[in-house]
Amino acid sequence: MRILFAAPYVPSPSRFRAYQIVDNLSRLGHQITVVALGVEGTDADYSAKALLEEICEAVHVVPMSRGGALLQTARLLNSPVPLWVASSYSPPFLNTLRHVLACGKFDVAHLESLRMAHAAGALKHALPVVFDAVDCRTDIQARHAQNSVNALDGAVARRELRKMEIYEPRVAAECDRVIAATDYAANRLDSLALPHGASLKLDVIHNGVDLSYFQPQPEIPVQLGKLVFSGQMDNEANRDAAQYFCGEIFPGIRNAYPSATITFVGSNPAPELMDLASNPHSGVHATGRVADARPFFAHAALAVCPLRAPGPSRSRVLQLMAMGKALVATPAACRALSPAAVGESICLADTPLAFATQIIHLLKHPEEADRLGRNARRYVEEHHDWRKIALKLTDIYDEAIEERKRGGKVRVSLD
Repeated sequence: MRILFAAPYVPSPSRFRAYQIVDNLSRLGHQITVVALGVEGTDADYSAKALLEEICEAVHVVPMSRGGALLQTARLLNSPVPLWVASSYSPPFLNTLRHVLACGKFDVAHLESLRMAHAAGALKHALPVVFDAVDCRTDIQARHAQNSVNALDGAVARRELRKMEIYEPRVAAECDRVIAATDYAANRLDSLALPHGASLKLDVIHNGVDLSYFQPQPEIPVQLGKLVFSGQMDNEANRDAAQYFCGEIFPGIRNAYPSATITFVGSNPAPELMDLASNPHSGVHATGRVADARPFFAHAALAVCPLRAPGPSRSRVLQLMAMGKALVATPAACRALSPAAVGESICLADTPLAFATQIIHLLKHPEEADRLGRNARRYVEEHHDWRKIALKLTDIYDEAIEERKRGGKVRVSLD
């Protein structure tokens, strides 16, 4: 199958979902042409392009300066396009996409993220279009509006929310198929489309994990009492989770298990977290960015994910589970996981007391933590293997192609 893959960034191991989809589709024998926006003058994009060229038929990176992104955002300020999307609008990108489309023969187009919405119009009359929404951006914008720190920020966030509530389902309705990373996001997208009279063909393509890279490491000794949380620490949901854990959960754990420690593994920890970690008696540690998180995971007795608000798809949770770590998590942290994971490999806790109680129990009963960890590894092998995910996505592409062949209507623009 020949796939035209359009993305608002260059897929790379750090942009793991797009990269793993491209890589595993390539491993299945599909021919992929990537057209991606790049940040002008960024060495990382050149490195990522080189990686893609090893697995793709062709890779086209269209540079966009930060000034250009700001200019497009300003130009579309009073349009129906949300600012988050407007920053990726690029006429040179569209020209490149049209040229690639005209010069090649493709079976299906894959649009990565709502930020590629402007490409739908260039593609939908020529190819079946599969749109990877990943998350529900309307929900993310609603949380931003709710958590705004001042009146101006709140006013802008609410204005953007009103635009996103209309724009997101309309873009989805233009595409032949829509995929999301979680059942929750898929259900929310469907509910947003209904008031507009749109019927979406939705599928869930869960995130996967590199099972060969993230493996249990029994040769590395577990440090009793050591807890680990992993995530990008300047993300709003992760920052709140760290504050919640350190302020409301961890004191109770330390009272019952004084040697317990918590290590936050991830880039850009907040100043308040760094202040707490600087106290040698706090039991709190923050690593900042690390080249390889696996040693930190391997040493941990337990993994925790105390998210109070749904955040990004929980790839770090999957990594910890792949390494055979028992996990104590809130319901919000598990929205990206199948119900099969809960109970068998994850302990759910929705209050500070319940969270602390679960952790204390597992620290005092390591054999139970080991059992949950083994189950966690089996769960990700069954449900989050990238190869299996690529096979499912191939089926969705095939269905979209067949629907077009049978005379399925091209989705009408709702602009």
